Amino acid sequence: MLNRDAVEGTDRYVVTCLYGLEGLLADEVQERLHVPGERHWSEVAFHYGGDPRHVGALRLAGNVFLCIDRVRIGPSLADLAPLTDRLRALPLARWERLAGAFHDEAAGEIGIRVDRKGEHRFTYAQVEELALEAVATATGRRTTLEDRPLQLKVDVHNEWCRLLARLTVRSLAVRDYRRCHARSATDPTLAAAMVRMTEPRGDDVFLDPFCGTGSVAIERCLAGAAQRVVAGERNERRIGWARTNAQAAGADVQFACWDAAALPFADRTFSAVAAVPPQSEPSGGRRWRPEELAPLVQESLRVLRFEGRMVWLMQQGDLLPEVLKRVAPHCPVSTLACNWKGRHWTLYRIEKSF
Repeated sequence: MLNRDAVEGTDRYVVTCLYGLEGLLADEVQERLHVPGERHWSEVAFHYGGDPRHVGALRLAGNVFLCIDRVRIGPSLADLAPLTDRLRALPLARWERLAGAFHDEAAGEIGIRVDRKGEHRFTYAQVEELALEAVATATGRRTTLEDRPLQLKVDVHNEWCRLLARLTVRSLAVRDYRRCHARSATDPTLAAAMVRMTEPRGDDVFLDPFCGTGSVAIERCLAGAAQRVVAGERNERRIGWARTNAQAAGADVQFACWDAAALPFADRTFSAVAAVPPQSEPSGGRRWRPEELAPLVQESLRVLRFEGRMVWLMQQGDLLPEVLKRVAPHCPVSTLACNWKGRHWTLYRIEKSF
């Protein structure tokens, strides 16, 4: 059975993302590629017939897969015959052509990865053995269970099996501009999500008050035109790292050293603020008390214009709402939960109403 969801003249892509960012990624797919995206757990699927390099330009994406097919199977080993048949008709040439838009590493062996969920009377090892043999027969290539530039994912979920050919050797979240890196650095796709939640505009005056190694400010520059992008923090060494990264990205960011509780700007200077305050791991090893966080939030709101947009990323899920009740009780607040490095985080979007 060929791809039952196929649209003539297009390929079906599956693009992964951090859990919780599926909606934002689907919006980015619609905006950049002009096709609708289907949201699933930590991924978005869509049909696209244009240049695959445009898929590689998605700022919120992780890995990119070509969806070869979805095959219905039964619970026993004998019921995997449809999967074997489909693997033996693997479209290797199309896979390699699309993968070539993402990397130029030598193909060589084909890696196989199996994921299985549900009740079945066969094992991981049996599916792996079946896939290794069928793909080797179909392609004349050696197959392995180790990671390779050409990697096939056999995703078994209850009565369905999905075949995904990975197109990316490394996640799109790995940014070439990150020359200087810290363990606490914000994931670039999460930084891009924060920027997207500020609704970037060409006349923006944008502030990142806790810049770290510069990810949020750089992603704002890469998201489109802005009148001015300003970022800083109190650690001069990290500001130096951020400058190096911004230069590598070609991002025009004005960096400065400051205390985020006493920013050197007049009231209502900025149209948008995005902030990741130092907090519990993986971002700095600190837990805030309300009386400590409140002056920082208040200061960011002071320099934000009326109806300006502010996005904060917090791990302490109940802390920022408590602080906002004190310092900005009438500002509209929306939230987005996500998972980063195995921990639960919340993105807060605040619109200044005073």
